[in-house]
Amino acid sequence: MLETRLLDSTDLQATAILFDEYRQFYGQKSDLNASTIFLTERIEKQDSVLIGVFDHLKQIGFVQLYPCFSSIAMKRKLILNDLYVSESSRRVGAASTLLKAAEKHAVDTGAYSLVLATQLTNISARTLYKKAGWTEEQEFINYNYRL
Repeated sequence: MLETRLLDSTDLQATAILFDEYRQFYGQKSDLNASTIFLTERIEKQDSVLIGVFDHLKQIGFVQLYPCFSSIAMKRKLILNDLYVSESSRRVGAASTLLKAAEKHAVDTGAYSLVLATQLTNISARTLYKKAGWTEEQEFINYNYRL
């Protein structure tokens, strides 16, 4: 049975390994030390929320949410920035479970929406999001200015 819970500093080792795998999925070189430092900073500064999914007490994935605000709505929203399930644990509902946990956290903290972006080529993720009730943005185009 899959279970989710908020992650904290006691979960850093397992989460950092999964985070490093996640980064490699997106073409980055493995750097477990930097992954651990990055997640430690997020937890210590409380500038993101990490939720883990567990299968029989073993962490198999995570979602990371960053808080932000909508000036137009004048309300809080959350950016679902990272969602990852270990390759060996896919197709058991872990990603859907993480999405539901993220939605619950958003509701519980008074956010009015969750937003996310994924690669156009990530068909499995796009299928998951659509199946879970997310809609592709049709009104806005995202831009990126790399410094």
